Amino acid sequence: MPFQDDVEMGLTLDELEQIVRDQTYYPILFADAFGDETINSERISRALAQFIRSIVSTSSRYDQARVEVDSPITDFPGFTQEENLGKRLFYLPQPLDNGNSSNCSGCHASEVFVGPIPAVNNGTTTSTNNGLDLMSTDDLGIFEATGNSLDIGKFKAPSLINIAVRPPYMHDGRFATLEQVIEHYSTGIKSHPTLTSPLANDNGEAGNFNFTDAEKDALLAFLNTLTDHALLSDERFSSPFK
Repeated sequence: MPFQDDVEMGLTLDELEQIVRDQTYYPILFADAFGDETINSERISRALAQFIRSIVSTSSRYDQARVEVDSPITDFPGFTQEENLGKRLFYLPQPLDNGNSSNCSGCHASEVFVGPIPAVNNGTTTSTNNGLDLMSTDDLGIFEATGNSLDIGKFKAPSLINIAVRPPYMHDGRFATLEQVIEHYSTGIKSHPTLTSPLANDNGEAGNFNFTDAEKDALLAFLNTLTDHALLSDERFSSPFK
């Protein structure tokens, strides 16, 4: 799909196959992997799938500390006080200024900190609107796939693993830093028509966390513990063209 999507690579599969065939080094690699030099989109997809599945992050400071405790909510012995504070702010419900409470882990769940796969539930998807705008006028989000007006402005929540080293942030890259992302959830959540609970209350009013400066610093410190430096420096995942 990324190869063929107009807003990504915009290729046909025939064009993709020809591009790969035109590279002199690929036939022998396909022969090594598949037994002969035949290049087609099925083999390309299988090779990509195998490579992507090999990229597993297990060595961040969060990962190393998590194995020492029974629950992610427990203070980690290897964390600083600031990092543990950020972890509590991330996992535990915090009050919003619209009367509700919420947490980061509601959308970035499990040990991979990822949102639910978009799926239809009572006519809408399981993805959420995060109050980036009052109205959606350009990128309409999942609505562009479902056609359901209740999906306007909704996007899949990505994993936060290695989040500190892969800006920019949000679906349109509007934020250059994690500090800006944290500030959005602190003071910038807007009452979009499809904003839902807990970020919106029963009256549709958006809620903000209003973090203190110390809490913002703590959240940033915690997010930095999710960086897997061993993975990022692993030669197996470096550019093969250098």
